[in-house]
Amino acid sequence: MNDLKSRNDFKGAIQLLLARMKRSVGPGSLVAYAGEPKGDVQEHTTRRFFLDQMVQALGWQLGPGGDMSEEARIKAETTIFMDYVGVSDMSRLPVLVIEAKAWDKPFVSAADPGRVRDLPGDLIAAAIEHIKKGGARERSPVTGAWHDYLVQVHKYVKSLKDQHGHDVVRVLLTSGQWMVIFAAPTRTFLGEEDADAGDIIYFRESGYIAASTDIFDLLARQAIAPIVPSTLRPSQLGSYARQSDVSRLFHGLHVRYEITGSSRREQRPRILVYPAVIVQRRDGVLLQVLADAEGVPLPSNHEDVERHLLEVERGAAALLGLCHLQLNVTLAPSAFEEFPGFPSGNRRAQDAPVSPILVEDEAETPNEWMLLTGEFSHYLRQTPRLSPCSYHSFKGCQSVGQQHPIGAINTRKIDSPRVFFTDDQLHHCAHLGMSDQKLKRCWIWVIDQMTCCQACNYLDVCWTPAEQAKLLACGR
Repeated sequence: MNDLKSRNDFKGAIQLLLARMKRSVGPGSLVAYAGEPKGDVQEHTTRRFFLDQMVQALGWQLGPGGDMSEEARIKAETTIFMDYVGVSDMSRLPVLVIEAKAWDKPFVSAADPGRVRDLPGDLIAAAIEHIKKGGARERSPVTGAWHDYLVQVHKYVKSLKDQHGHDVVRVLLTSGQWMVIFAAPTRTFLGEEDADAGDIIYFRESGYIAASTDIFDLLARQAIAPIVPSTLRPSQLGSYARQSDVSRLFHGLHVRYEITGSSRREQRPRILVYPAVIVQRRDGVLLQVLADAEGVPLPSNHEDVERHLLEVERGAAALLGLCHLQLNVTLAPSAFEEFPGFPSGNRRAQDAPVSPILVEDEAETPNEWMLLTGEFSHYLRQTPRLSPCSYHSFKGCQSVGQQHPIGAINTRKIDSPRVFFTDDQLHHCAHLGMSDQKLKRCWIWVIDQMTCCQACNYLDVCWTPAEQAKLLACGR
């Protein structure tokens, strides 16, 4: 996104919003209905006519599926409702909290006549320190209403920190006619050091347009939690990471599973793989890079697997070289155990994973996945680690009573079970007991339920060394 254009668009939006707000609530504005009582403009009016439009002009999306929630709840000693919460698209953790007040609520002022000449930032910082030390409302350096506002913000920051172990990036306290932005909320409200007035930025309505660039840079979606495309071309990588941003690189593999053939006949699977590089930034964001190349089909004939793996390996090496060039850094791909896992925070009703997620499904496309392959360019090995093994075939398994109940699988199947490599091929495992054990731990189960574990590069991830030593179905 072009920063100059985005800032200019926001300046224009603020200008229009202020004009519209004056027409809606200023002197001479139309009443909502005949007989409407006179009085202060309510908070919901500020939100409807000003804040809703402002957060959208800042690049946030309101409503279901958006990244800005309204009336968000958080559990503390009691349930707390936050007016607006902006979240990171990657982690779904809160990054921006907005606390709205009614349009006519006054800006901060001193309760102590001796502090009336204090700058607003210094006054707010002193009030926060008073709260951190457990000071009483009636002895606060600010008016009672402002003491309450700051206590409320303190609860938000502390509760989010306690619940997620996460630092909110920004907090905005605003009536619409004034804004107070806390640029480092955790440090300001929870830090052992005194609150720094330099972390408290405030604006008045008359200065919004002149200060629109500063407001945008502090609160915009792209500044706080920029959206990263799900897939980048190598030439785009430099726009989302610099040399100093990069923590690690990993090989990956984008896999597309296709079903081919007429619906009137038994259909067959076709698997396309695309070399990928996954860049881990120091802030934890994962960038997925794909080359602009055709997918490489996985051969069903075992004799062609070596050629396939070499082709994918060459493509992976070329892509890695392009990433090195864009980042001006040369890093060897890291191993599985270095990978933090694909994010899981964007799903409801899901238990936290007990181990890093190594295979990410495409959110809106069935039968497509991004596989983390670490230092390897493919999830498959050319040959199994343990060989020979009689359990690649139905007959071998039958001899020990571990044959699959549907018989020997001699053709590729798309379901019940999903099988790509077939009976007696080195990448096929026909052992029923192994199939039972793999059900909850196999990362490529969704691609081929009967891939030989010893022919898969996930072996050391799925099975500990002690477990591997007890795999009675391997190498017999």
